[in-house]
Amino acid sequence: LEAEVTQVMRVRTRLGDAEDQRLPKILGALLPKLLMKLNRNDAALLIEASSPNKSNIKMYLLRKELQNHLADILDHALHRIRANPKMSAASWTDSIQTYLAENQVAELLPETVERAFVFLRTAFARHQSLSLPPLIQMLDALAQEAFEGSSQRAGLLCETCAF
Repeated sequence: LEAEVTQVMRVRTRLGDAEDQRLPKILGALLPKLLMKLNRNDAALLIEASSPNKSNIKMYLLRKELQNHLADILDHALHRIRANPKMSAASWTDSIQTYLAENQVAELLPETVERAFVFLRTAFARHQSLSLPPLIQMLDALAQEAFEGSSQRAGLLCETCAF
């Protein structure tokens, strides 16, 4: 886990150094991996938090550190996307849609789905002229599958889907 934290810190540095014109391709490859790591780590955190003991305190703290680094990377990527309105969204929206389609959305943690949705919503808001019916259908499915029992979140997703 320590090696994973170190690796994620290197990814953050490299992403920060990446030129804007290379960012869409980088994000296309990186975002699904980050979402997968975030989901896996958050699931492990939930398990460790539910049965705390002295032997897993170090592991729990490492997982919290990893969670913070992953969130920082995703926040940084979103900031860079929003700061560059001419950036192409096709590669990273396709990769996020593929990630969500290949995984059982109901099995992903809501936080992971929300993170993915923020990126997709940002892309659509920027490129409303694009024809994105598969995206709209996927967002509708996310609203129904991932947030059953959470009408506030489902309502927000459905509002965004109702263009």
